Amino acid sequence: MTNFNLISFTSRMILFIIVFVAFAIDDCHVAGNTTVAIAKEECRKRIAQCSISNGANTPVCGSDGVTYSSQCEVVSKQCRGGEILIKHTGPCLATSPCSAERIARPGVPIVCRPDGNYAPVQCHTETGYCWCVTPQGRPLPNTTVKYRRPKCAKVDVITTLSSSSSLSSSASPSSSSMSNNDDAVSVATGQRRRSPVIKQRRQFTSRHRNTCDRAEKSKFNSNLIENFKIEYRRTNISSDGDKNVDRVLSWKFMTLDKDGDGHLDRTEYKELRRLAKKAVRPKKCARTFARTCDLNQDLKLSRQEWGSCLANDFTH
Repeated sequence: MTNFNLISFTSRMILFIIVFVAFAIDDCHVAGNTTVAIAKEECRKRIAQCSISNGANTPVCGSDGVTYSSQCEVVSKQCRGGEILIKHTGPCLATSPCSAERIARPGVPIVCRPDGNYAPVQCHTETGYCWCVTPQGRPLPNTTVKYRRPKCAKVDVITTLSSSSSLSSSASPSSSSMSNNDDAVSVATGQRRRSPVIKQRRQFTSRHRNTCDRAEKSKFNSNLIENFKIEYRRTNISSDGDKNVDRVLSWKFMTLDKDGDGHLDRTEYKELRRLAKKAVRPKKCARTFARTCDLNQDLKLSRQEWGSCLANDFTH
């Protein structure tokens, strides 16, 4: 009898322990779910606050060396468990110019190669125009075509051969003897004359210095649009209308298009060119603004060319 009571007591104790452990596990599971739910809710709040802040459209450099399109993207990655902090505002220094421009201008279809250089063919889908560029993003003249891709490989070969020819001519004995001095003395006249090699080199350097690359063009566009916004605020009652860039660009185009034919001829954008060269930086981009925007080279700017050049679509 004593043994039976002992077994009964032992069974009851085992049952009690099992029930206690089951309740403890269930409580921990509920507490864990509550913690996860609170963390997710906190992340939602942080992302929502970020999306309405000033940093929502500003690229940032993460502590992992990656350029993110905004602070919100970093917050989102943190919420997914990523151990990352914001290193500084703006693209990471190691980011290539092509990648940096693509991040800064998300609405423009800029194509980059895996090595960070610009792809040889760049296109604007809205207008159908395509053109060739150098690895640094500088457009090559006379390569613009419509509704098809230009043959940039041939252009690259010609450019390479021209560069090689210039280098070889400057390295030849007759050239090198002349290049030791900027001027050479004419045996026939005894007068000093300018070395043609030096002259060509200086002309090339001058052209290269005056070339407006894509990064500078982007800065010029931003500065020009800011000037348009100031004009728009002066002449329009709406205080927040200038926040819509497409509206401002459309308004500016219509003010320049005096005859309303949907094109800006040279007389209509002459004043704009003068003001741009005088007040908008970089200056070298202001000098070539009209020429680079005139994709079909008809000496007129259509609404599509205007929108393509300023990287905005306002065909409404």
